[in-house]
Amino acid sequence: MAPRRQGQSHTRGESEGNSSANNQTEFMAAMTNLENSMQACTSVTAKAMERLGQPIGNGNGNGEGAGNNLGGALMTLASFLKVHPPTFRGTTNSTEADNWFRAMERALQTQHVPDNKFREFTAYRLMGEAPHWWQEECRLLQLQNVDILWDVFQTAFYKKYFPEFVREARELELMQLKQGSLSVVEYTSKFEDIRRFYWVCQGVHESYESWKSIKYQGGIKDDIMTAVTPLEIRRFSELVNKAQVVEDCAKKIAVARDNRGDTDSQGRRDRWTYSSASSRSRELWKEQ
Repeated sequence: MAPRRQGQSHTRGESEGNSSANNQTEFMAAMTNLENSMQACTSVTAKAMERLGQPIGNGNGNGEGAGNNLGGALMTLASFLKVHPPTFRGTTNSTEADNWFRAMERALQTQHVPDNKFREFTAYRLMGEAPHWWQEECRLLQLQNVDILWDVFQTAFYKKYFPEFVREARELELMQLKQGSLSVVEYTSKFEDIRRFYWVCQGVHESYESWKSIKYQGGIKDDIMTAVTPLEIRRFSELVNKAQVVEDCAKKIAVARDNRGDTDSQGRRDRWTYSSASSRSRELWKEQ
């Protein structure tokens, strides 16, 4: 009987060991399934939030896919529209078209929209006949297998709303611009307004800066040009500042000269009055 009890005890221990191993395996499998389920739920939630236009982060403010968006949150179209970016309905006025494009670009940069979203967000603000033009333009570009990036949109936009003949007219206006009776501030403002449409602004920055300074200098008044030309200034902001200083000095000299002239004239008038009074007194004395 004793040997049989020992065998039964050994069999019972093996059974309990196998049961414990099976429980551990089942527990690990359950944990793995739970982890997979949580990841799946997270993915579904993220996609749902994207559809709703909600910015997504990773819990510590460092969201992925934010591009150049500071703060880590993904900038969506719904979020961008909350700042009311300007709309464009098409126009025959090239200045209005240029002003809109620049305002839109500032809004995109200020709101830290990712670069690869510039074209999409901007196209959404086209209204009236403008979206029809862009749809046709996209169709033609796709036939040419062109990647429709932001710079492609910019080139197409200016080709449509700022045609070559308008640029040529602005070029002629700039070449004929003179300061005349304008102040340096007024001349500079008009020069800047015209020159931004000039074709050379698409060139290399260093050469353009030099060209702009030479052209600006050629249109200022002769007395100011005489003062600044020997300085050979090729930085535009510095040239404008020097021209302003020369103009201010000229005004001060003119005021001082006028004041001296008034003083001299008053002195001559006083001497003439005194002389006339003295002569009249002598005449009265002789009559008496």
